[in-house]
Amino acid sequence: MNADAPLSDRRTQSAALTLRGRVLMDLGQFDQAGESLDAALAMLANTPHVDQLLEILVARGELRWTQGRVDDARRSFDEASAWNDALPSHPLAARIERARARLARFHHRYGEALKRYEAARQACGGADADVCVARADIGAGFVDVAVGDAEQARRAFTSAWGAVAKRGLSRDEAQALWGLAVSHRALDEHAPAVAQCERALAIARRINDRPLLAGLHALRGELAVDAGDHAVALAHLEAAHEHFAAMRSVPGVADSRLVLARLALARARSAEARIHAIAARDAYAKMGDADGLVAADRVLATTARASGAWQEEEGWLDDALTQRPSPADAMSLWSRLGTLAREDGRLDDAATRFRRAVEQADRIPPGRGLDGGRDAVGAARLGAYNDLLRAVVERTAVPGDAAVEAALEISERSVARAFMDLLERVRLERSNPRVAALLEELERLDREAQELVGSDAAAGEAAPRRIRDLGAQRASAERELLGLSPRWLAPASPDTARRISHAVARTKDELRDGVAILKYHLAEPVSYAFVITPEGTSLVRLAGRHELAEMVRRYADTLTHPSVTGAQRRLQRDLAEALYAALVLPLEPALGARRRLVVIPHLELRLVPFDALVVPTRAARPQERRIAREARTPPYLLFRYTLSYAPSLAALAELNEDARRRSATPRYPFVAFADPVYTGKAAALPRLARSSGEVEAANAHVAAGPVTPGTLFLRGDATEERLKRLALNRYRIVHLATHGFAPDTVTRDDQPALFFGASANEDGVLRLDEVLDLRLDADLVVLSACSSGRGSLDPGDGLGGLTQAFLYAGTSAVMATLWAVEDRHAAEMMDVFYDRLAAGRPTPESLRDARVALVTGDDRARALGALRGIGGIVDPDGDAPRPRRGVSTPRHRSADPFFWASYILVGESGDILR
Repeated sequence: MNADAPLSDRRTQSAALTLRGRVLMDLGQFDQAGESLDAALAMLANTPHVDQLLEILVARGELRWTQGRVDDARRSFDEASAWNDALPSHPLAARIERARARLARFHHRYGEALKRYEAARQACGGADADVCVARADIGAGFVDVAVGDAEQARRAFTSAWGAVAKRGLSRDEAQALWGLAVSHRALDEHAPAVAQCERALAIARRINDRPLLAGLHALRGELAVDAGDHAVALAHLEAAHEHFAAMRSVPGVADSRLVLARLALARARSAEARIHAIAARDAYAKMGDADGLVAADRVLATTARASGAWQEEEGWLDDALTQRPSPADAMSLWSRLGTLAREDGRLDDAATRFRRAVEQADRIPPGRGLDGGRDAVGAARLGAYNDLLRAVVERTAVPGDAAVEAALEISERSVARAFMDLLERVRLERSNPRVAALLEELERLDREAQELVGSDAAAGEAAPRRIRDLGAQRASAERELLGLSPRWLAPASPDTARRISHAVARTKDELRDGVAILKYHLAEPVSYAFVITPEGTSLVRLAGRHELAEMVRRYADTLTHPSVTGAQRRLQRDLAEALYAALVLPLEPALGARRRLVVIPHLELRLVPFDALVVPTRAARPQERRIAREARTPPYLLFRYTLSYAPSLAALAELNEDARRRSATPRYPFVAFADPVYTGKAAALPRLARSSGEVEAANAHVAAGPVTPGTLFLRGDATEERLKRLALNRYRIVHLATHGFAPDTVTRDDQPALFFGASANEDGVLRLDEVLDLRLDADLVVLSACSSGRGSLDPGDGLGGLTQAFLYAGTSAVMATLWAVEDRHAAEMMDVFYDRLAAGRPTPESLRDARVALVTGDDRARALGALRGIGGIVDPDGDAPRPRRGVSTPRHRSADPFFWASYILVGESGDILR
């Protein structure tokens, strides 16, 4: 073209040079490509050919980006964007938006990056619109991986691959497959990741695209490192390094050297790893790549650790922190520094560093920060809180009142954070433009605060005030994002800290006589129990989480079905005794004579029905042994204590305030939904025929009169739509007798759910996020459903999915179940429960009476009379003969814990706090 074109035709010559530059880029000959593009640009000086000028500027920006010359790339993109903005419309608009999105991603402005990729989609048009959209999807997919949403990334890459593969666009197809491999890796799906990477490599080899080959060899090497296949890893990483070096791609060389360093560490070659990491670090420093510097510093810290040079390791970790890393990275760095200080015996330093780790953990934006997504973030946050709690406790040999109170406050903050994690999982799944806008706002506030802290202005007088203002704005945005009402505060806000501190300091002074709170916190290598009484707070060390979790798992397995053989009953009793010895016996000296207990469980302990734990016969009190002998059962903890549960101390205080307010609010006594008609996906669920009688009997006890309209919704009336439309805040007790699953195994949702009848507007599945939007004002919600109080055991699941959600929606207490309940015995227990409740008994005692009635099998009056002397009343019969050791058949089938121990009461019932 140059030979045939007139010398005066600069446009033709520039086009030829531009084409040559792009071909050279694909061949990896970046220096020559740069020369061609610079020459092409120079030929268009003082010409009107803006469209061609735009193409050269974008191509040159992409080249400089690949070479690691970020500032040069930015200047090219800025100039191209300025020219593009001056034109009404241009076919390169989408490509410019994609380029600027890459820059935003490089600077951690993920919200901006996703916004620009969406703008790129909107700019697509013409015959190639589907390809244009696919290219934007590929870019957005890599951003999704960066923020931890690998599932969304996989969907984006899959859609893009389908679009470009059918058009035969090999390079785009390879990039989509590259993205799929990356998303599979983030989801810990190794085999699919390797398969997609190999497919992409085959395409890159076929079209001889050197940049693609280099990047894919590097990824294949990382996958091999993950799998421990060092020979394969070395072959691919050396190939990647060779390609990057030949192209003089500084970012590529740096990345490949860093992966080679990780491989050397995996092969126990710390000296070799250090050489690679230093080289990578130097390259990142030249580019001004803060992420790369943090990654290199961490590898160098690991090499120092392998050599036993802990002071050098601290130096590299400190240097990484100077790069102003993301909150997730900063949390990890501070946690490691805290561990080093603890191992060195500097416990005060350790506590300070772990506190900084927790501060960073609370700054991680919702759904952001770690591979593996929100669950990984929740687990990392929990680890940070656990480290801080342990450091505070270990600073003194015998923790005093101040240390115990500080540890309790840390545990409470951990629970508050966990509830936010629960809301993140359900709220951020919604497709809502406002969610995207709020995420972007959180990102902007965090970026401004981070830049201000690291700037020279931080020493001025205005900076602290501005930082506080940013914190308040962030708390407000996070509260709106998660759908929080003002009284449920964002976890990192000052108001939350003050409210938790107040609850920790005041709860012991506000406890009623005879009440004690047992708050558990599971961790490794040691767990903790806080015993809170009017006299003060005691701290008791327990076994580590893994040991306790295994005990809980084995015991919970015995409760999912009735024990019909002697061997089954013996195993269940032995496991229940072991859990009593591990969880309750060490706390009894602090409990004294108190008989009303509130348990705040943690993680796996949520699966434990404490009433069904067994006191060894030799340790049981005389009246407990007598009742056990007559019922032919072990001496359950039910015979000693009246128990209920709570999500946290702070929640208990909030619920108590609400209960006081509600006591003066006139409401209808009772409303119930039962025995729904199931259709669609839920059609296979068995009918709950006895649940109609259950709620009719309950209404007869509580309402003390004929059924009034708008009270009982049965069969075809028990629909999700009717429930949502009903003014639920006008009822004191809301009873829902329906199927429930945690998580929902019928519709394959991740959320727990209750099943009602479907309608034209509702699918009949009341999911956790929909419960959060209900507006209740109840004293009690009864979830007479299977596993309604169980939830998953993820760090962010609070007390248990649906239970926590109903408390948030506006009730003082929730009665829920830990496993599938059998409807005949459930109806019998509900009959006794409501009878006692209508007689004026407190809710926890009414539930206990109902349990005892099933255990003894006697009529209500006789059952309750048999328990006289338990719960603080002196037994007039005195001692009783000690039963023979062994396991006998219970007198009544309903005495098996399977039938009575599933129900738990969670929240404030009016008999805990003054």
